[in-house]
Amino acid sequence: MELIEPTYNKMLLKWLHVNAQSGVVCNYENSRQYGRHIYWNGYANAWFTLMFPKNWQISMGAFFSGEEHRYNYVSYSYAGATFAAGKGLFNNSLYIHIQLNNLLRMEQTSRSYYDNYFATTASDVHVFNVSLNIRYTFNIGKKEIKIREVKTDGLAVERTQ
Repeated sequence: MELIEPTYNKMLLKWLHVNAQSGVVCNYENSRQYGRHIYWNGYANAWFTLMFPKNWQISMGAFFSGEEHRYNYVSYSYAGATFAAGKGLFNNSLYIHIQLNNLLRMEQTSRSYYDNYFATTASDVHVFNVSLNIRYTFNIGKKEIKIREVKTDGLAVERTQ
């Protein structure tokens, strides 16, 4: 159950956009095997985008997730960082974006508990992810609409009163 999730999304400067979000989660569980428990978890992430001339953008992001419990499963705290660069072409109809993920290379570990033993799972800390995204937007239906001002004698307003 999500208790609180403040979000901040604003264009701070003409060339800087910030998107930040955090949250507090309460997990309530009630089972015959594990009993009643209440677990709290928190997370936060932030994304900064710098806009440059000629439709260039550079973005940097970071996130943190606190320890999470569910019945016999525990996912330990972890953090990550991302860097991205992109360019809009053809009046921003075509956008090419390259992103580098897992810059901190932190290990993400979880543990499952059983009656007489537990199993630990750890992600490979050397995994580094690069993605290339290409997006094309068709401008179908985007036609210029001419607006014309119509003057009235005010009788329509008087009739409704």
